[in-house]
Amino acid sequence: MTRTLLVDDDSFLGPVLQRELGGYGISVSWVEFGPEPLSEERYADHLFDHLTKDLPDVLVLDVMFRVTGCPNPEEPIGVNLLRRLKADSRYKNIPIILYTGHEDAAASLAQEDIMLTDFSVSKPADDYAWHFAYLADVIKAASLEKENEFGLKFIVGNSPAMRAIAAEISLLAKRPVTVLIKGETGTGKESIARALHYNGPRANGPFFALNCAGLSDALQDSQLFGYVRGAYTGAERDELGAFTYASGYELEAPVKAPRYLCQVGPPGERVLSEAPGRRLIIGPRNGRPCGTLFLDEVAELGPQAQAKLLRVLQSVVPLDLRSQNSLRMVRPIGALFELPVDVRIIAGTNVDLREAVRAGKFREDLFYRLSVVELQVPPLRERKEDIPRLYAHLINEISHEWGVHISASTDSKVLQDLATYDWPGNIRELRNCIERAAAKLPDGEARIDRRLVSPDPAMELADRDAKAAAQRVLAGEYSWSRLSKDFTDVERRRRALLKVIIDLGEMRSAERIAKLLKLTGKDPANHVRQILTTLRLRLTEPFEIPEISEVARTVLSDGSLGWQFVVESYPESGGKISKDRSSVLALIIEACREASIDPAECLDISKAELEQLVVRHQIVQPFGSSKTNGV
Repeated sequence: MTRTLLVDDDSFLGPVLQRELGGYGISVSWVEFGPEPLSEERYADHLFDHLTKDLPDVLVLDVMFRVTGCPNPEEPIGVNLLRRLKADSRYKNIPIILYTGHEDAAASLAQEDIMLTDFSVSKPADDYAWHFAYLADVIKAASLEKENEFGLKFIVGNSPAMRAIAAEISLLAKRPVTVLIKGETGTGKESIARALHYNGPRANGPFFALNCAGLSDALQDSQLFGYVRGAYTGAERDELGAFTYASGYELEAPVKAPRYLCQVGPPGERVLSEAPGRRLIIGPRNGRPCGTLFLDEVAELGPQAQAKLLRVLQSVVPLDLRSQNSLRMVRPIGALFELPVDVRIIAGTNVDLREAVRAGKFREDLFYRLSVVELQVPPLRERKEDIPRLYAHLINEISHEWGVHISASTDSKVLQDLATYDWPGNIRELRNCIERAAAKLPDGEARIDRRLVSPDPAMELADRDAKAAAQRVLAGEYSWSRLSKDFTDVERRRRALLKVIIDLGEMRSAERIAKLLKLTGKDPANHVRQILTTLRLRLTEPFEIPEISEVARTVLSDGSLGWQFVVESYPESGGKISKDRSSVLALIIEACREASIDPAECLDISKAELEQLVVRHQIVQPFGSSKTNGV
């Protein structure tokens, strides 16, 4: 049973929460307030001593409470208490839920660091039954959110595999050794890199993540190392690169005399003699340490970028500029000078770099420089016992990012459903699943468990088959006759062609698809259009044509969508009347007639507009009787 401590001055709500949350398997201890303390400061001391003696699993704290009869300081006791608790190592791994009925006052404190990383729940104005269920969900999620046994940030999970990784991170975070993180796409390699950074001595320095796969060969050098004015066409001023950003450089770049403000080495100013007009100011600024550079998908670096990266990793700054860590030298593109950088290197990859070395795609000497220590992140299918913690963590993360309350049951049924799937997309796919459910929540509804649909393994297999077939079509290896023979199921055929349409991008056309599918005859392009119509696909977005009954049902169930939703679902072209629009309109009018409601109101249009649509789409007797027309 989750042990929860409640700090709240509401003498009514405290005992009620003790009783109601007990029904959800949550043990609540309410900190009752004394009669009249001498001062709020002494009362805060009393509460702090109480809260640090018997540590709970979760703390629910009203940050805005004050004590009657006490002097009124600048900030409430709850805020003072929260500051002290978050600075106390004993509360490092204890989730704190901010609980208040003063949302405006709490919002004014939201800019402070102490208010950013906690769960938050507003007190109810009414509907207490719903609120108790929601608060119980948040407390359960918070208890699962508790950091791992090593107290590491960014590590979520308590499976044997994650405990082993956490144990390694707790050691590696303290040492500036280069680390290579390996794992499938979506397993959380960047989170591991952040854990290495934020749990070590560089935690207050910058963390710079660079996705090498998202850069062309021409951009890789400039993004990694920066460039100077005039290095190439369009380079109108000096720019820092990933190495210098991560090392904590700041660039003041007036046209004539750029100043490189650097954190490495002893304080002082050194003029770069090799580059007249540029000044390098060396030394810690505001006590901020240097940081970490994470090179994600490092296998995607081109040969030229690999060679330059190797040189940086091998270079060492002269002894007179040495700090407590080894410094390296970086030469911006087009520069005649080098900049000293103090940066930790972490690399990530989803491919086997040893195999890439054997295939001649990756430098062997660079591989050994990057793989001083290797960490293998397991796929989610091999650590399913972590799904409850990840589920709670992702819900809280999405809730904070979107700025809305999102709640979900953490009962065994929901978690069992999530655990039956292998999640080939790993944590990223799990997050997408939660986001889809949250995106469909109507206003005022917070629970997503009823809308959460785990992916169907059979559908995932069908998607993989469709992707493989589409790749063969785009390579000119798959004709329509062969595709139809191999994909006898219409839905699988539809998925394959949809993938082809999407992947063609701006080159998409009926003529192009006809050529790829090796269609012959008098009018192959028209043949493609007939095939797409049969499969309820089209060449313009949205590519999938929704079922008529589904669109009608959506409009009838959600009064805010109306006729505009039908128009967006079935775009018209060339002035031709969409038969699908006509069919949906007829279905909606018929359903409204049976329910004795006004179809114009359901479609969110005026009666005159409805009459025009009825005439244009040739709907027969839409109102039928004066009874319906008068609703």
